[in-house]
Amino acid sequence: MLSKNSVFTCPVADVLGVLGDKWTGLLLRDLLLGINRYSDLQKSSNITNATLTSRLKELENNGLVEKQLYQTRPDRYEYQLTEQGKDMAWLVLAMAKIGTKWNLSGWENVPLHFVNKATGNPIRLTLLDEDTGEEIGLDEISAVRKA
Repeated sequence: MLSKNSVFTCPVADVLGVLGDKWTGLLLRDLLLGINRYSDLQKSSNITNATLTSRLKELENNGLVEKQLYQTRPDRYEYQLTEQGKDMAWLVLAMAKIGTKWNLSGWENVPLHFVNKATGNPIRLTLLDEDTGEEIGLDEISAVRKA
């Protein structure tokens, strides 16, 4: 049992610290979908300019995106996901799966589906035993805290 003064740090806390708020998650979604210019990111999520600028800077400072100049006079940039940023796709896909399953907004038709680019078939996230490659369920998972 942890005392009130102890701090339990873990990879989940680290990722949540980087994400910060819903705007960062929505920007990651858009970047994963190939929306990478400032004005397009603003339109897609209806985020204010001040919030967009702040969140993009945080994503850059945390190593999730890189700015790339695509126009001069005036200078304009695209935002590209780094390898670390691309790994955040797992979170976006998991949130989409849960959001679709529980339909918290009550859509008639779910507005976003993820599919295999090559086949158009729906994809799904699964948990696999690393050694055997067998699919496992959530009830078969145990977290082990390393000292």
